[in-house]
Amino acid sequence: KTPTLKATAKSGGSALSWKKANGAAGYEIYYCYEKNGNYKNLKTTDKLTFTHTNAPTSKPCYYKVRAYKTVGNTKLYSSFSTVKKAAR
Repeated sequence: KTPTLKATAKSGGSALSWKKANGAAGYEIYYCYEKNGNYKNLKTTDKLTFTHTNAPTSKPCYYKVRAYKTVGNTKLYSSFSTVKKAAR
């Protein structure tokens, strides 16, 4: 199941949160400074929240997240969430 992402700009970074995806072992968070740019892997976590503390304060940052589970030695991924902007 695809996670639903929330992104909020706050002092010192961006606060991200999403709801648990059934069967997920963890989540991969990606970011970019342009909505349609090349997203980079920011963090892999098993938590449902993350604070991007190094996000720049002078421009917006865009985020997307996907869930994964491991079957044998293979990671299976959900689709990416809708891209969310943490506006400054």
